[in-house]
Amino acid sequence: MPLICQTVFGTLWLDVEKRQWSTKMLNATGLTLEQMPALFEGSEITGHLSADIAKQWGMNEVPVIPVAVITQQALQV
Repeated sequence: MPLICQTVFGTLWLDVEKRQWSTKMLNATGLTLEQMPALFEGSEITGHLSADIAKQWGMNEVPVIPVAVITQQALQV
């Protein structure tokens, strides 16, 4: 499952400057980039609605674009 960069900003897992997974954190936990989900910007197309679902919903096979919600910020309002 792809993750949106904005959803991991508040963690140490993201190297914010490079907008990629932190090699420091990966090394500290023994994980590799191959084990991490792909990162996407909130406006990037990450896939398309499957033909089966599109047919069930009476839609075209439209692009799927993630939407980021910064829960911590929303709760502070």
